[in-house]
Amino acid sequence: MQDFSFSYRWELQSSRSAEELWPLVADTQRLFKELGHHQARPANVSHTLPAGYRELTSEQLHRPEIWLEEPCRWHAPHHFIVKRVYNSGPLRELTCFAQLSKGKKGTLVTLNWSGKSRTLTGRITASWLFNKRAKRRIKRLIQSYDQSLEDKTAPQRSKSYSLLRTHNWQALETDLIERSSQPILARRLISMIRNGDEMNLREIEPRRLAELWNTNTSDILHLLFHASGLKILNFNWKIFCDECNRAVLKRQKLTEITEPLFCSDCKKEVLLDFHHNIRLTFQPHPMVRKISDHIYTGESPSERPEVLFHHLLSPSQLKMIDAELKTGHYRIQGDKTSTSYHLIVSEDAPRHVVLSFSEGSHQRKTIEVAPSAVIRLQNQTQNRLHVECTDLEWDRYHVTASEITSRSEFRNLFPGELIREKQKIATRDLTVLFTDLFNSSEIYNNDGEDSAVGLVISHFDILQEVITEERGAIVKTIGDAVMAVFPKPAAALRAFKRARHIFGNENSKNRSIRLKGGIHRGDAIAVTLNNRIDYFGNTVNIAARLVDFANSDEVVLSAEAYKCPEVKKLLRSNRRQMRTESFTASLKGFDDRTFEARRITFQKSPLRLVI
Repeated sequence: MQDFSFSYRWELQSSRSAEELWPLVADTQRLFKELGHHQARPANVSHTLPAGYRELTSEQLHRPEIWLEEPCRWHAPHHFIVKRVYNSGPLRELTCFAQLSKGKKGTLVTLNWSGKSRTLTGRITASWLFNKRAKRRIKRLIQSYDQSLEDKTAPQRSKSYSLLRTHNWQALETDLIERSSQPILARRLISMIRNGDEMNLREIEPRRLAELWNTNTSDILHLLFHASGLKILNFNWKIFCDECNRAVLKRQKLTEITEPLFCSDCKKEVLLDFHHNIRLTFQPHPMVRKISDHIYTGESPSERPEVLFHHLLSPSQLKMIDAELKTGHYRIQGDKTSTSYHLIVSEDAPRHVVLSFSEGSHQRKTIEVAPSAVIRLQNQTQNRLHVECTDLEWDRYHVTASEITSRSEFRNLFPGELIREKQKIATRDLTVLFTDLFNSSEIYNNDGEDSAVGLVISHFDILQEVITEERGAIVKTIGDAVMAVFPKPAAALRAFKRARHIFGNENSKNRSIRLKGGIHRGDAIAVTLNNRIDYFGNTVNIAARLVDFANSDEVVLSAEAYKCPEVKKLLRSNRRQMRTESFTASLKGFDDRTFEARRITFQKSPLRLVI
């Protein structure tokens, strides 16, 4: 039987840049919903599907349609492709190719809809799906994205129905302002929950919200915690697969998370990692606003912001890609090969790299590359290969259990959010900072015990502030010492630098404080101890021992912490104020090992020397 082909091309203008527009346009769930497609659900027809493929079904005009949807392909912030192959219904194939390119006054959004239908009826169905009214709806959608970016709000919904009356919303706003002491952010949050489109409220990501509102993550978390305490929001813990970075489980409480877990896409066991794959998201409380869980397509690029690109390579194909990478670490891997690449992005690295994927033994290769990279992907297998590039600096996109559970305000509001008793959860690549007072005895002798205790408590408050602002959290205090955890070493170094600057200010009442510290990065174990989350292991012990090698206004970094590209960048940009000295050390309890370390000495500014 003859197939009937169809093709439609829409060009829509946006006033915003492609980078700003991408997280919104790449929400294919919202795109297909606004286009007028019916709600979909898993079909559960086939017992086995290739990794990333989704089998979905929906009913249109009381006739079921079943289709296989390939993994969405994209290259942020330039284009994405959604392809469906229908097992039943009037259509045989449907492909959406969306491209964001530079326009006259912003970005030109081009949508190409193409496919095949089984019958003439299917051809008529396609003309109805992609008629002028559908184009106008998508045009209004792009305009709403422009407006939301201009107003720094989430895209608005078309209907204003809600469970609460106006005075109830005003009461919630008043309560949230009183609790959080953040009137501007509180009003924005209430307005977003009340008027935002539900597709953007299913998962409120703190990092995305901080970026949208141009504020720091710490303030956003403070707001969302108090909104959850007032039952304006709920929060959930989501567990992600380390290999494909897709969600495998969602729970309301940490105590409900147990192993073993399994990823249906990778067909592998998922190991819990308190620092990486247990992440926190928020959603409106159902008594405030009900949010449906309807889906309209399979995978959406906006749901995986850490994935820079997902390309499909034919057998033996060579594909060249221009990639703009941020300083840090990336992973590039294929779905049917055991070869993967760990990319370290730094300014002085080569710009051109060739990455070959072949069948055979498991290989992990480390390659350095420049931020403006030209990457050649070569498929040396006889299979079609899906290749993904994932940003491993996950803290740019998400907040995780290690960051959240050690924050004092979270512990106070939700004291029951703990790891199950006797459960141990691995924590990879945790950065640990220990600080101590260099001149503790001098302070107590000179100022007297009462005054000295007040000074030490004040120093704890300052450390709490600077550590929190760098997305760190104080785990515990031990005498005059502080143990804190961070997403990465550069954040710990910045926090120490800020604290030292405050204590070194001549006008500060804490100017007699002389701080020293140690920073190490590695694996640890998270447990519940004394009704709070604590960490144990060699990483913690090494960080504590490094403090002994620091003098006044010095912090010692282990080799593992120092090799972080962001640390080196920070030291280069502050080389006049931060002098670096390398040395080797033998640490107590590690008699059979010698550690390479860097001692960072903070220099007094020339202005202070003149004074």
